[in-house]
Amino acid sequence: MEGPEPPRSLRSRILAAAGGVPETKWHWRTAWQAAAAMAVIAVGAILYQGMRKDQETDALREQVTQSTVETASLRAALVLLQAPETREVTFGQGAPAPPRGRVFFNPSGVLLIASNLPAPPAGKAYEMWIIPKGGKPAPAGLFSSNAQGAAYHFFNPRTPPSETDTVAVTLEIASGVDAPTSQPLIGVQL
Repeated sequence: MEGPEPPRSLRSRILAAAGGVPETKWHWRTAWQAAAAMAVIAVGAILYQGMRKDQETDALREQVTQSTVETASLRAALVLLQAPETREVTFGQGAPAPPRGRVFFNPSGVLLIASNLPAPPAGKAYEMWIIPKGGKPAPAGLFSSNAQGAAYHFFNPRTPPSETDTVAVTLEIASGVDAPTSQPLIGVQL
């Protein structure tokens, strides 16, 4: 059959009239836009994954650093416990459900181990103080207790504590203070 060639749009009009699915035409411009959008999404996903990996790496580094500090503190505490000149003083015996525990001290440091010490409220921390006889309290570090009420704190002082010093613990703001602002929860004369 010869004759003029029908227009290209005739096929889609006939299919549409008959209820069929018209043929979809792809234009190069549409294809390039779709490819560009996919590339942008892929780059965004890669960057997001990279950021997540960096955040995970930073979190792991922080955990390793924290573990290293805790391990060093535990080793120093064990050395203190094994030293022949270390003295032990107990506290909290006999009172109804107070914080109880022991303070170990020698010239190289002071170790506090306590139980029945409730976890501090949000924004608060326990602060240890070394109080010389007749002197002002000196901050000796911040610590917290766990959910079971157990606490451990090791302080390595610049100046060795003497047997006339007192170790006290107060509840303070989480960043610490220069002088106690509350009544001591624990007080032990060395």
